[in-house]
Amino acid sequence: MAPIALNDIIVGQSEGGDGFRLVVDELSWEQGQFGAIAGPAGAGKSLLLAVMAGGAPVDRGAVLVDGADGRRQPVRARGWHDARAVVYERMSVRGHVDLAARASAVDGRAPFDREALLEALSLAPVAGQAAGRLDYALQLRVSLARLLARTDLAALLLDDPFSALDAPAAAALAADLGQATALTGTTVLLACTSPAPWLSVIDDLVLLDAGRVVGRGRPDVLFDDPPTLAAALAIGDPPINRLAVAFQGGRLCVGGRAVNEPLPDRLEAWLHAQQVSLPQSRIVHAIRPEHLTLVPAGSPDSIGADLLTVTDRGDRVVASVQVGETRMLASLPADSDALTWLTRLRQAGERSLRVGLRLFTPQCHFFRDGVRL
Repeated sequence: MAPIALNDIIVGQSEGGDGFRLVVDELSWEQGQFGAIAGPAGAGKSLLLAVMAGGAPVDRGAVLVDGADGRRQPVRARGWHDARAVVYERMSVRGHVDLAARASAVDGRAPFDREALLEALSLAPVAGQAAGRLDYALQLRVSLARLLARTDLAALLLDDPFSALDAPAAAALAADLGQATALTGTTVLLACTSPAPWLSVIDDLVLLDAGRVVGRGRPDVLFDDPPTLAAALAIGDPPINRLAVAFQGGRLCVGGRAVNEPLPDRLEAWLHAQQVSLPQSRIVHAIRPEHLTLVPAGSPDSIGADLLTVTDRGDRVVASVQVGETRMLASLPADSDALTWLTRLRQAGERSLRVGLRLFTPQCHFFRDGVRL
C-alpha cells in the first residue's frame, strides 16, 4: 500500500483562467522511497507538497494516505519540515529522539536503533547537549531527527529544508539524511528548486513546471536523457544552456554563421529522414554546463565566444560566455586543464577575451517543439 498517493488532482482556476492551476493525474510513492519534486520557482512544488500534507484544499481529486482518504487521516501522520529548525531549547538532542519515538510507539512501524539514528545524522557527538546551544546547522539535524524518530508517519514532507545552508553543508546533510531514512524506513518526499545536493539519495524524481508534471524517473536518467525541454530545464545547477539553431542547405547555422563541427549521429540521421530545411525557431540545441567544452579561440571544430566572467564555486568553476546574443555557462572541475589557459587569458588584461566552444558533444540534446529528438 502506497503511503501517499494522488489521483486526478486539480487545484486552482478553471482551464483558460488567469490564475495558477496545478494538475496531477496520478502520483504515488512506495514505503521507504526517497522521492523529490523539482522545478523552477513558481512551478507549484510547495503547493503540491501542501496538498499532500492536507494543508491545501483541492478542487478535484483525492489524496490517499496509507490507502485511506487523506481528509479523514490526522494531519500529523504527514510530517512537515521546511528550512526552520524546530527544537526544544533545554532538551538534549537525545531527548528529542526519545520523546518522539515514545510518543508514537502505540502503532506504526517497528522500533529502530535510536543511537544509530543519531549516528547517521552525525549527532552522536552532541547527543547529550541541549539543542538550544547548538548552531543552526546542527539544530536542523535535530529537528529532522525528531520527525524521523516517529514511527507513526506515513511520510516525511520536506519543503526545500536546506535553503539556508551553503552547498557543501547541504550536500553533507543530504547524504546523512539518506542514511537516516534508510535506517528508519521513512518515506520522504522533498520539494526543491534544484535537486543537485540530493542526487546521491533520491531514487525517484518528479519534474514540475507551470503546475504540470513534465518528467519522472531516476535523477541520473532524467539528467542525461530529458524527454522534453521543460524536463531538461527543471534539473541541473547551473541550468542547461539553450541555443536556437537553424539548418540551411544541409549545414548547421548558429547566429547566422555556418558551423563546421560534426553533428551527433542521431541528429544527422533525423535530418536525413526529414529532408527539409527547418526554420531556426523550431530547433533548440541544449547542452549542460558540465558538458560544454571550452578551448582556446581558433581551435578546430569550435565556434568563437567572448569570455565574460569566471566564478569559483569550490569544487567547480563556472565560466560565462557570450555566443552572438546568447549567454551560456560552462561548469568546469576546479582541476580542469582549461582553467590554466583561462587564467592566463584573464591575467593578460585583454578587454575582450575570446575563447572557443565545442557545442556538439555526445551529451548534447536537440528539441523540436519542446520534445527531444
